[in-house]
Amino acid sequence: MLVRTNGLCVLAVLALIGLAAPAAGEDQPAPAAGPEPVCVTPIPGITPDNYPRVNGSTSTTPLGHLLALRALGYRGELRPSTTAQRLIGGPPVKVEPVGPPATSLYIRGELQLFHTKARHEGTHAAYVSLITGKSQMILVARKPSDDEIKEAAERNVELDIRPVALDGFVFLVNAKNPVDSLTMEQIRGIYTGKVTNWKELGGSDAPIEAYTRNRNSGSQELMEKLVMKGLKMIDAPDRMLMGMAGPIDMVSQSPNAIGYSVYYYEHVMHKRPENKLLGINGVKPSSETISARDYPLVTDVFVVARKHTDPNSPEALLRDWLLSEDGQKLVAQSGYVPFTPREETD
Repeated sequence: MLVRTNGLCVLAVLALIGLAAPAAGEDQPAPAAGPEPVCVTPIPGITPDNYPRVNGSTSTTPLGHLLALRALGYRGELRPSTTAQRLIGGPPVKVEPVGPPATSLYIRGELQLFHTKARHEGTHAAYVSLITGKSQMILVARKPSDDEIKEAAERNVELDIRPVALDGFVFLVNAKNPVDSLTMEQIRGIYTGKVTNWKELGGSDAPIEAYTRNRNSGSQELMEKLVMKGLKMIDAPDRMLMGMAGPIDMVSQSPNAIGYSVYYYEHVMHKRPENKLLGINGVKPSSETISARDYPLVTDVFVVARKHTDPNSPEALLRDWLLSEDGQKLVAQSGYVPFTPREETD
């Protein structure tokens, strides 16, 4: 049985770089300095029994888990999934990592709720699960792809898509690469195959190893819509990677590689010291430049449900709370940049 905090203030749950999980059998370390305690009061109308089935992008996993904790008032932490998953107040439990090292959930009591109702299977799988009714709400880093829109139409499903946080679409290279910034035109040159050597961009005389992502992945859809805009990308199946960690890991191993991801995943969930983020048109991605929308490739993170959802349903209550002032504080605690609307221009 899960134990709730009933409104008590506990340490804010965050996915913090450098906060290693204790190995099995070690004493629990003192909380790291940084996050302020936050009061976790359950959201009215949400219970363990009616908590909606939430799916999402890989990069939104920490936010999805924190939302479940906050909504139900449970104590827990998110930490890098390095060695072990520990139940607070209970014995250490060894959990073999699944997929790229990202974050693990530490919570008092059973974890089954989060295995079944806070799953993050990836952007495309999340949209399909919502369209087919397997999920009631999803947290995703992009709008639906053409394939997903077609499937929704075939099933007579309409989607309610609302921005909930800000992120940035980023390009990364090995830290040994002397190139620090590229223009959008130079990036398009690389990914159309017109630019093939780093010396053309002010770098070393070395061939460019340009990595891509698979069709319908969140990163690939963002790349095609934000950057390529209809231009045909290079056809390099040997450099097409399936998982979000792939480009980051490959770039860390080669001084001639370039790849792309989203800022939150690269910076919070899977940061590699062997890599660096490129500036775009001279502007480096950071929480500050993303919040101010100075970075050229700012993207929205979305909470998505089906249209015409009962406003009193658990998924509607959860979504509306996440979009509220308190919900946006949770967005910030997860490491995302809270959502701010774009300023209207003449």
